[in-house]
Amino acid sequence: MNIFLALVCYISGVRRFFPENYINFFIYSNIALAIFNMLPIMPLDGGRITRDIFIAELGFFKGNRYIKGISFAVLVTILSLGLLFGIGYGGSLVIVLASGYLLYFQKDDRVGEWLMNIKNLLCKRRKLLKKGIYPVRGLVVLENIYLKDIIKNMDFDKFHIIYMVDKSLRLGGVYTEQDILDVFLKSGDNIKLDELEKLKGDKTIC
Repeated sequence: MNIFLALVCYISGVRRFFPENYINFFIYSNIALAIFNMLPIMPLDGGRITRDIFIAELGFFKGNRYIKGISFAVLVTILSLGLLFGIGYGGSLVIVLASGYLLYFQKDDRVGEWLMNIKNLLCKRRKLLKKGIYPVRGLVVLENIYLKDIIKNMDFDKFHIIYMVDKSLRLGGVYTEQDILDVFLKSGDNIKLDELEKLKGDKTIC
């Protein structure tokens, strides 16, 4: 979007109606924002893309650990450079503030809690295999809901059966929580329930 705005401003005749230094500032600032947004830092777009690649290649837990470490290292480097060149300049001040905020995000305990919740759900399988019997809970879920949102609604002390329905509330499929977790851990959090059947049949998931 930032690159698009910069191109529109450059190609269109808007340059004739404003001082050239204003237009140049707008163009270059949007280009800079676009480049910054593609850095491998969570939760920027570049960080999300890098995380999805790591998850596909290394698995969910290792992929998240890697992108968290890379995000931290890149942010510390940018923050150090911003402080080195001095915060007296407007650009450096913006870099320092943005890096500081994103660095705070990396230390957010909610990310660690989310990973711990996934681990607790995975431990349930071992308990079920050991006991042979386990309480069950059903969830009726619309087909366009993301897997991550389904997992957030799971209990740790019950095994879940997920009933997928369309907008007419007609049954479209029945899955276990293990089906959900298997695809989620391999493919990441940007998967909707109606994509599950195709991904379940993909041999790369196994």
